[in-house]
Amino acid sequence: MPKPLLRKTLLSLVLLAVITGAVIVALPFAASTHLVRDRIGQEISFWTGYNVDVGARPEIEVWPSLRAVLHDVSFSDPDTSAPAVLHAERVEIDMSAVAALRGNIDFKRVRLINPVVHLEAAGDDYRSLLPRGGKISRSVQAARVAREAEPIKPDPAALPKDAFGTVEFLNGQIVLQNQSGTSILASDLSGAVEWPALNRRGSLNLEGLWNGERLALKVESAQPLLHLAGGTSELQASLTSSRLTAAFDGRAGLDQDGLVDGTLRVATPSVRGAVDWLHPTQDLTFTEGALEFNSQVSGTPGRLKFNNASLLVAGSPGIGSLELTWGQTAPVLSGGMAFETIDLAALLALFSPVLPDGAPVGTSRLPALAFDLRLSASVATVGTVTLNEVAATAQVRPGLTVLDLSDATAFGGIVQAGLRVTPGNGSNMVELRMLATDINGQAAGDALGLARLLPTSRGTLSLMLTGNGANWQEVFGSASGTFSADFAAGTLRQFDLQDFLLRLQEGAVFAINDVAEGTVPIEALQLKAIAQKGIAQIGETTVRTANNTILINGIVPYDGGLALTGSVHAAGAQIPAQIEGEASAFRPLAAFFVGGSWSAPFVSPATPWTLP
Repeated sequence: MPKPLLRKTLLSLVLLAVITGAVIVALPFAASTHLVRDRIGQEISFWTGYNVDVGARPEIEVWPSLRAVLHDVSFSDPDTSAPAVLHAERVEIDMSAVAALRGNIDFKRVRLINPVVHLEAAGDDYRSLLPRGGKISRSVQAARVAREAEPIKPDPAALPKDAFGTVEFLNGQIVLQNQSGTSILASDLSGAVEWPALNRRGSLNLEGLWNGERLALKVESAQPLLHLAGGTSELQASLTSSRLTAAFDGRAGLDQDGLVDGTLRVATPSVRGAVDWLHPTQDLTFTEGALEFNSQVSGTPGRLKFNNASLLVAGSPGIGSLELTWGQTAPVLSGGMAFETIDLAALLALFSPVLPDGAPVGTSRLPALAFDLRLSASVATVGTVTLNEVAATAQVRPGLTVLDLSDATAFGGIVQAGLRVTPGNGSNMVELRMLATDINGQAAGDALGLARLLPTSRGTLSLMLTGNGANWQEVFGSASGTFSADFAAGTLRQFDLQDFLLRLQEGAVFAINDVAEGTVPIEALQLKAIAQKGIAQIGETTVRTANNTILINGIVPYDGGLALTGSVHAAGAQIPAQIEGEASAFRPLAAFFVGGSWSAPFVSPATPWTLP
């Protein structure tokens, strides 16, 4: 390189270094002027519309980038005397060095350390976080104007184009203030809002604790301003936690007239756990069952249609169409779902506000949501019972639950059942009914564990009960109602009548299992029972054979134990309701008492009836 050129190059480098050094030396002084310090607060107020109160003069850091550090910063609404909406222990602002030298403020990144957002309840709503002034509020209003001009597809060119940047937050909290006091709604919140310009795509990413459960939330909008204005734009959102996962991908508007069109996915290992997490302070009712839901969703936020919906409840998949509308008292979910197989016990637990036996009373359950559903299944199970061609409805609204099994085939006959629950304070009024017509007693006995009681013939079972309680044990323990059984000619299994009569004649106490080796052909079996406060009074129970008539009556408490008396008469003997006349005319062949429990009953001989 020629020496003149080399000399000029070296002089240029020296000059550049001197200028750079001068700029570096000048930056703290330039940035520390009252103009820049004052403009920081003014610029924040310009954007947010809040009054900004800084506890100490801003600190200016130059290296490695120009940064203003603010301490004890509060944002309050200038139009009200309400407490500060946001308070941060520290706010770090990355700025443009060139703009600062000109006395201007150009934020690149804002970082809030330990921010606390204060939400104040106003009736059923909350105080708005956006005041009437400020660049953000005015930009949202401009988006509303653009939306009114073109409701279907607003012109992006009509939206403000101001640069925005990135807002980060670390270890934040959301505090709720209402009549009952102050509570922490969310904590340990960290994340960022990425929004390069007001007319461009923006995103929110955060992680934190909501009601003690860690979650991750991601939201990305093609036009955040339109969404803030209630308009429709592309939206992707996802929520991830151990209690609940949900995702939406499509187009959505956030006000009551906004259009929604996209796919929705929701899954939870426990519906009760998810509801309890989302609504921990409400006295609600629901169950433990797992749920997965996938669907195309369309409509408006006030009326959503779920087409090609798939639902997995307690391991049972179903497909159908649903609709969610907002009524005057509660949202209503209506429609129909068809299942190939379904667990009816899990479905009952899903909708019924009655807790399973042994479950703690007072745990949170289902929020104010109403159902009007039509359900069908090719095969349904209830414990050991299998039903076919099932048609059912579920009507649930605040203060009332009605579940109706309108039609099903089981045990070769027709089964119908219904449940009506009226929730109360810590308890429920429960009405239960069941009618099984023309069923096969042998199949029913095997499935229900009643092989000894139900004959191998066709018959009818009927049950109607009303009780009160927070769980099924309490309901049945207080139930009143009726039960009846009527079966035609067949065979009683696991019972040897001749051995039974012989043991009665011997006068010894014996277990029913001691006479279980045998069968008895019967001509008919009729049973009627009346339940009062959890105690079944057995009366008018008759088993007729070719040679004998067996009568049984007594009481059976729900909480255990048997107290029954019975007698065996010769076929054709007159057995009036009130015995009168000669004792020998009505004396039974044998009389007995049945005690013990359902699992291990015993029989003792009784003195035959005598007449006065």
